[in-house]
Amino acid sequence: MPLAVSSYEHLQALADRDDVLLLAWTVDEQACLGADLPEVLRAEITRQREHGEAFAAGPESDPHGEAVLRPTLVERFWPALAGEGCSVTCAAGVNALLHGLSALAASGAVWVIGDAYPDYPHWVGYARGHCRHAPTMVAGQSSSAAVAAHIDRARACAAAVVLIDRPNLGGVDLPLDAVCELANALRVRGTVVVVDESYANYLAPDFSAATLLAEAPNLCVLRGLSKGYQLGSLRLGIALAGARATARVRAAIVPAQVSPLSLRLARAVLALGDITMPLRERVAENKPQMIAWLARLGIDALPLASPVPYLFLDDLEAAPRCLEARGVIGKRQPYWSADSGQIAYRYRLSVPLAPHRRDDLRCRLATA
Repeated sequence: MPLAVSSYEHLQALADRDDVLLLAWTVDEQACLGADLPEVLRAEITRQREHGEAFAAGPESDPHGEAVLRPTLVERFWPALAGEGCSVTCAAGVNALLHGLSALAASGAVWVIGDAYPDYPHWVGYARGHCRHAPTMVAGQSSSAAVAAHIDRARACAAAVVLIDRPNLGGVDLPLDAVCELANALRVRGTVVVVDESYANYLAPDFSAATLLAEAPNLCVLRGLSKGYQLGSLRLGIALAGARATARVRAAIVPAQVSPLSLRLARAVLALGDITMPLRERVAENKPQMIAWLARLGIDALPLASPVPYLFLDDLEAAPRCLEARGVIGKRQPYWSADSGQIAYRYRLSVPLAPHRRDDLRCRLATA
């Protein structure tokens, strides 16, 4: 089974060139934030060096990164995380969290709601578990009917874990009240509801299921600093768990994965609060333009309601050829399909955010 990282293996280029506009992933989002992150990081490293902190502290007293990050996350983002028994557990990226949490499904079932990246179902299989699946909602179905169906089917397969990618790859998300209802309905069975919010940095903090931790204590919400912030080099994934999920999450995640330096740098960034509003505004401006430019070439993008800075195409042949002839390079993105329970592919194009890259795309797509 291909993992998500396999999508980079056969790219013609790994950066923009005179003859290539690389839209395989987002490379220009950090400049759209409401703060100068390189300067923030430089200042924090200087402060730590001057105080002798940068390399002195080990992970022994804070193996999960909770003491460093939880106060800032509570103050600047999600007060519900202050609830008794709630926790913060860090790992070397969100994928490291997903890999560890696959052990919760050992020899059991996972109910997957909507499309997902292929890595977690792959690791569940290695743990001798199995994934069952259904789309988030079918056409014409209300969110209340959808959540009732998911509850019934998760119970029927005795799911140890429910996985929800939110925002979802397919562009349809369960509202927060439905996530809360789902989690509470499955709480008595000991089911952990894992909400992968890797891409939720592109939305306001109140989109997050972390707002529900006090109401739904079997939730585990996964966040990172790669998307939106462009800080994947910190190798930091953050699991925000409710009181009934904490012990199981901590048992599955290897402690002391994240360096104290990365934790302190992340704290400096998170202490700025929600700095992604300018980024959200830029995506909202540029994405419809890109969709319109593609449509003029007869290329239809899938409708993704969430403000993520990328598009998906179902056409894996003619559309990529048309774009690549103009020097516009996307990538074949593998995903785990909620329709089939198998690996499928879409062609992914990131939305260029920098003005010069947006103008470059417009010129390339206008070329006959």
